[in-house]
Amino acid sequence: MKNFICLCFCIILFLNFSSCTCIKNNKSKKDIDILGVWYPEKPNGNTRVRIDEKLFISEGIVDIEKFKDRNTVRFRIKDSIKVIEKELVESKENQNTISIILARQKEDKTQYNSFIFSETEIKGIMTFFAATNNGFETVEEAKKQIEEAKFKNINQELFFSEEYTKTVFPTLKSMEKITKEDYITVVKYVRSFEEELQAFAATQEDDFIEGTPYRIDKIAKKIAQKKLYFLGYNPFDLPEDGNYLKKFEGDKEIEELNNMKSEFRF
Repeated sequence: MKNFICLCFCIILFLNFSSCTCIKNNKSKKDIDILGVWYPEKPNGNTRVRIDEKLFISEGIVDIEKFKDRNTVRFRIKDSIKVIEKELVESKENQNTISIILARQKEDKTQYNSFIFSETEIKGIMTFFAATNNGFETVEEAKKQIEEAKFKNINQELFFSEEYTKTVFPTLKSMEKITKEDYITVVKYVRSFEEELQAFAATQEDDFIEGTPYRIDKIAKKIAQKKLYFLGYNPFDLPEDGNYLKKFEGDKEIEELNNMKSEFRF
């Protein structure tokens, strides 16, 4: 009888432990879930992505010239892709990362693509990485491509949640209000990726060498924009002449920083 009671007690303890573990795992997945509406590249863009358990839906604004108030704009589905797999990814750089495998029909064949979404320090902003736009014949090939891809930290797009777009984005400061300290922070942040950007440039195919400087500068600008969002600025809210650094004219520290040798501009 005593052995039976002990056995029951052990089973109860095991079940309680398993239950707690499941709750923890479910909480982790929920915390970094990508389901919902997201705006790629910038919060007030003309496209958005709607993600649910089964579909990855791309939408665009209908007749944008007719709508002056963004609260009244209508979106129309542009593309709909099936979600095959969604799972957490172990990453030393960012533990809050999730991969997604999509499948679509093209020329009577099924093609698979893989993407990575990662949380950032700002709630409502995620980074999006795609190793290639080309499709693969199997899920395994798509997963292998994303696992072996390089330059995940620089060749990214930003995705903004609907909540961030509606509540935080309208409160961001214009670039005219940027402080000297924040400007220096942004410049140093971008230049911290310079070696990685140069390595990326070296991998570009010969046919694209002439366009490589432009592409590198474009990536550098995206990195700068990301940091500006993190610091509470809208990188697209510029003065009419575009020169938001006018107030720093004559500042020796700023001039030295801007005149430092660098392979790219942003």
